[in-house]
Amino acid sequence: MNDLRKTLSVFLFLGFAHSAFTQQIAKEELIFLTPERKGKRTEDGRPYVSDAILQRMKQVTLEEAWAVLKGDNFKYQYAKGWQMINPDSVLVGRAVTAVFFTRSS
Repeated sequence: MNDLRKTLSVFLFLGFAHSAFTQQIAKEELIFLTPERKGKRTEDGRPYVSDAILQRMKQVTLEEAWAVLKGDNFKYQYAKGWQMINPDSVLVGRAVTAVFFTRSS
C-alpha cells in the first residue's frame, strides 16, 4: 500500500502542472522543485514513472485513490468541470504538476 501512496502522490504532483505551465519549465528548476524524488528522471527532469506502474494504476478505483490521498492529508487536490468522454476506458498517463496558491486581499 505504501508503493500505491507514493505512486498516487507522484501522479497527483505530476497531474496538475501541465495546465499550470504554458511553457516548458527548465530541467534544473523542475529538479529543484521535486527534491524528494530520488529515483530515475526523464531527459527533461520529470520524475520517471514506468509503464508497469501506469498499467497498475489502471486497476485502481477512484474510491481507492481518494482514500490514499485523504489518508496522506491531500484534501484539496481536485479540479471541477471534467466531462466523461469515454466511459468504458481508464485514463492513465504521465503529466507534470504545480502547486497553486491564492492570495487573500
